[in-house]
Amino acid sequence: MKAIILAAGIGQRLAPLTDTTPKALIKLAETPLLEILLHKLLHAGFTEIAVNIHHHADQIILFLHNFNKNNKLKLHISFEEKLLNTGGGIKKMLEYLGDQEPVLVHNVDIITSLDLFSFYKTHQESGVTATLAIQSRKTCRPLLFDNRFNLCGRLNPKTFDYNLVTKPTGQIKKYAFCGLQVIHPDIFIHYPAKIFYSIDVYLKNAAMGKFIHGQVLNDIYWKDLGTLEDLQTAENDILKGLYTI
Repeated sequence: MKAIILAAGIGQRLAPLTDTTPKALIKLAETPLLEILLHKLLHAGFTEIAVNIHHHADQIILFLHNFNKNNKLKLHISFEEKLLNTGGGIKKMLEYLGDQEPVLVHNVDIITSLDLFSFYKTHQESGVTATLAIQSRKTCRPLLFDNRFNLCGRLNPKTFDYNLVTKPTGQIKKYAFCGLQVIHPDIFIHYPAKIFYSIDVYLKNAAMGKFIHGQVLNDIYWKDLGTLEDLQTAENDILKGLYTI
């Protein structure tokens, strides 16, 4: 099984930690975020992984070199001289991974108790174009799903209008994207832009009649470690036994 780790972000909200350290190597419970995710992927059975890098790239290269001395991963490092955003980063890394099988894509600053093997296999057996992990939580950029959990649009953050790209089935609900998905590589490989966001790809494909499915994580531990406060909350959750590294 193949996976992509999005680790090129600068992590401005984690300053001053990220002034001298890449976001991917910020520590949670004394363990770098990238190491936590790599072990989780290994445990789930992923054997080939691509990682994109940009900010303090040399530190991540050294870390990956040392990590793989004791592991059996096929690792690809994708350096972005200029940030390509989530979609562009994925597209570039698929040059290493190919287009023959689904690929799990995971943000490096997300921790979750989700079973990644089951998440991947559920997507593989479903036949949909992409499966997005979603939650019922407050967000300024909600996506819209119908009662079959198929993506049908997004909320305009300025006007609060529903911008639909396809006709929904039944009731529409708002969900937050969780920075975790399984994709069919073709939708990125053939996307014409070089710098773009992954959400734009999903909405375009939904508009074309392809199924972009949402899997709800409401009963599963999930945390975005985008700020210093988020890191502290996660540390406390670990102490409380709510999450285990």
